Formats: sequence, C-alpha cells, structure tokens
Amino acid sequence: MKNLLILLLSSLTFSAIGQTKSDTVQKQADSVADKQEITVHPKKRRNVIKNVLQVETFEDNLVGYTWDSDDEPFLDFTLSEDFRLIPFDLLMQTLHTGKNLHLHFSFTCRLGQYINTRYSSPVVEKRFNPQLYLEYLPKGTLINSKIRFIYGHESNGQAIDDSSTFYAIAGTVKAPDVVRQTIDAISRGWDYLGCSFIKDRAMPTRKKTVLEGELDLRYYLDYGLLQGAKEEYRSWEQPWYGNNYTRNEVSGIKASISCFIPNSVFYKLSAYYETGITTPFENNSVKLLLGVKILQLPLAFVYTNGYNGDLAQYGKRNNSISATVLLSSFAAPIIRQ
Repeated sequence: MKNLLILLLSSLTFSAIGQTKSDTVQKQADSVADKQEITVHPKKRRNVIKNVLQVETFEDNLVGYTWDSDDEPFLDFTLSEDFRLIPFDLLMQTLHTGKNLHLHFSFTCRLGQYINTRYSSPVVEKRFNPQLYLEYLPKGTLINSKIRFIYGHESNGQAIDDSSTFYAIAGTVKAPDVVRQTIDAISRGWDYLGCSFIKDRAMPTRKKTVLEGELDLRYYLDYGLLQGAKEEYRSWEQPWYGNNYTRNEVSGIKASISCFIPNSVFYKLSAYYETGITTPFENNSVKLLLGVKILQLPLAFVYTNGYNGDLAQYGKRNNSISATVLLSSFAAPIIRQ
C-alpha cells in the first residue's frame, strides 16, 4: 500500500506537470506575453506551452552488467530523469524575484535482471528515489554553481516487513540460496532532508575540459511524509544484519569530483566518497567511474567498495564491478561566463 501511494503521488506529479495544453498554462503564457508588451505569434506561443515540461538527465542513465561480491551477476538498469517545473518559474517572474530560483522534480530507479543466474531470471527492484528540490543558481563569484534544498524518498520497492511473511515466502522459493534471494524482498525505505552544492570550473589551460565537484548532505528521517516510519534492519534479521547499522551511520555525507575531457578516448573520470552523517569517516564507501568512447559508443567501467550498494542489505560492506553503456549525455556541463 505504501509503495502504491508513492507511485500514485509520482504519477500525479508527472501528470500535473505534463499538461502542456491546459488552459491554465495557456493563460500564464498569454499573461507573460502581455506584461512584456510583445505580440506572440501563435507558433511561438505553442512553443512556450510545449516547454512547460523540461526534461534532462539527473544521474547517469545506464544499461550494463554487474558482478557483486555477495550476489549473483545481473543485468543492471538505471533510469534517472529531472523535470524543471516551469509553472514555478512563471510564478517567480510574476513576483519579480529574478531567474535564479527553480523548482525541480527528479526520479531515479534501478532494476536488476538475473538472466540465468537465478531461478526464473527475475527482475528485482533495487532503488526507487523520487525527490523534490529547490535550486538556486548564484551569480558573481559563485557563477557556475548550484545550491539545492531537497526533500526526497528512497526505498527498494519491496513489501516484506515481518518474519512470518519472510519465512513463508522463503519456503516457496525454488533456488539453492533461498534466504539470500528472499532478503531482496524485504522492505527498506526512508524519507530524507538534504542540501547539495555543485561547482563547475573550466581548466585554465584547456577551456573545454571541465571539472565538476559536488558535496551532498542528507539526513534520513525517523518518520516522513511519503515513507511513514523508516524501515531499516529489524530484530528478526539478526542472522544477516551484521553490525545493525542505521542508514545515517553509513550514508548522508557524499562528495564527488568529475572531469569531462572532450575529444578524448577517456572522456569522463569520476570519483565518489560517502560516509555516515551521524558517524563521519567510520563507515566509508568509494566509487570510481571511467568513461570511454569506443567507435563513438559511450561506455563506462565502474568499481565500488562499501555500503548502500543493495538497499535490502545497505549495512553490509561489499564490492562490485560494472561494465555499462552510458545512455545519458557524455557532454561536459555548460560553463556560463
């Protein structure tokens, strides 16, 4: 029921921002044109309405294959999109507050398909992450920066939350590693508050080479608007929960740096670091990404070591290697002058 509510809310959000031909948007476009005392050609007006929904990549969109130290190999899919809510921009223009503040909705989903590595080759949802955030684009010395204030939800989209259901389902699984596969169906979920700072900078000697740094802070709430009560390790999970970490002990502080190098075989290099927000530098995770273009095909090779690779066992340290096709744009961030 909880996941159904989240899906419904996400669907309503997509529907609301996708009404590109609604009367309300038409009136807003006309109002903006009237205030600017510009005669808007019908074709141009249609373009204004069409742009009510602006979509771009949020995290990298990937299709690849992952080898995980505590799991069977699987086909790995990540879909991640970002929607800038233009009605909010129109409101800001009406209030004459400038063009530096925007409201966004992003959605990231990760799935794994175990082709011939598990019984019946199942597809397992691993991450479900919608979030709403306010983005401020500074000027002056902080130009080419982004400051975000975030409210989000993260879960694995599963449903088991008690031991009786777990062992009843485990008794029906036709697989050698019954417990491991049933653990994937245990429900995990959190709402969180966050903020992030992103800075892009062109290299002085190579203007087309861009460095991007990001610092992201999150605090996972005990109770949230979408999740309700957080779902972490429970007492009956003692056989596999290890140190029984909370999510805030293994996640919440993230830092990353990426280098975009145009006209090069090694087109993108990224390094990521993550640690717990309540116990900084005690439980650490690292991720390295090497982006390569081979015959104009954007590939990425990824190595990770640490926690949160699998939300069902977010507190268990593991390592993984992935070979993927990077479906999202490989282009460097645009540097504003």
